[in-house]
Amino acid sequence: MKTLAQSKVLLHLYSILIVVLLLNFPAFASTVITGKVVGVSDGDTITVLQKKHQYKIRLYGVDCPESGQAFGNKAKQFTANMVFGKDVVVNVYDTDRYLRSVGVVRIGGATLNEALLKNGLAWYYEKYCKESFCPEWEKLQQQAQDEENGQWADKKQVPPWDWRKDKREGTQKRGIAWDFVDEAPTVKIHGNVKSRVFHSPSCPQYNCQNCTENFRSMGEAVKAGYRKHEQCVKG
Repeated sequence: MKTLAQSKVLLHLYSILIVVLLLNFPAFASTVITGKVVGVSDGDTITVLQKKHQYKIRLYGVDCPESGQAFGNKAKQFTANMVFGKDVVVNVYDTDRYLRSVGVVRIGGATLNEALLKNGLAWYYEKYCKESFCPEWEKLQQQAQDEENGQWADKKQVPPWDWRKDKREGTQKRGIAWDFVDEAPTVKIHGNVKSRVFHSPSCPQYNCQNCTENFRSMGEAVKAGYRKHEQCVKG
C-alpha cells in the first residue's frame, strides 16, 4: 500500500502534469462564442453579443474589399443581410493585433466566411489561413473567379491588403498623423458600451470597467455609433 507521503508526491506530480498540459494546449482550439450579431463594421468584421459582453469578430481566412474599394459596401451589406440581428456560432482560432477574436462564423447550416468567397465578395487570405479546410476555401475563390461572381467581374480589382498598404504609404507621405486614419495599424480605441463614448490610449479612462468594445480607429468607432471623449480625444 502507498504511504501518505507517496500519495502526496503523486498528487503533486499530477498537478504539475495538468499545468504543463494546459500551458501547451492551443488557447483557441475549443473557444466558441455564441450570441446575436449586433454590429457589422465591414464585410469581414462583426460584433457579437454573448450574454452582456460584446465581442469584435474578424472573419478567419478571408479578407473583404475595404469600404473605399469597389465592392466594399456590397460585401458589408451581404454580411449584414446574412447575420445582423441573428444568432451565430463563432469558432475562434486566433486573436489579431487589434484584440479581435478571429474565427469562422456559422449560422444555421451556412458559413459566412464561405458564403463571401462563393459570392465573390472576399479574397482567400492565404497568408493567415492555416487550417485543414483552407485548401477547400481556395477552391471556392477559384470557382467564383471562373464564374466572375461579385468583384471578379472587375478585372482591375486590387487585393485589400495591397490597397491598405498603398493607403498607409500615401498617408505617411502626406504627413498625416496615424491617430486620425481609419486603418491605423497601431491605434486601438476602447469603446464604453454603456456611455457609448470611446477613448484613445492617452485617455485616463482608456481601460474603464465598461470599455469592452475595441476598434482599430476612431473612424471605426464613430461608424459603430460611438462619440469621442471631448477631454482626451483630439481630432
